[in-house]
Amino acid sequence: MFYIQADHNRLMFYKSGLWYPVIPNATVLRHGTVNQCQASADTATTPSATYSPAEAQALYTEFRDLKTKLRAAGILAT
Repeated sequence: MFYIQADHNRLMFYKSGLWYPVIPNATVLRHGTVNQCQASADTATTPSATYSPAEAQALYTEFRDLKTKLRAAGILAT
């Protein structure tokens, strides 16, 4: 039998004196209740008052890295 365990606020089942999640927590290698992707580092520098081409390229590179990781985790469609 399945129950909603109030302190976890998700669907759990009780077996042999322990609570187990029906859907496991997500990791970068396994889908779960909510998907998780690899960390995406903050590599772009703080921009100046007006963007230089190097600052714009750094932001573009950082967004591209984030989108690649989200696609690999199945969070963002191609």
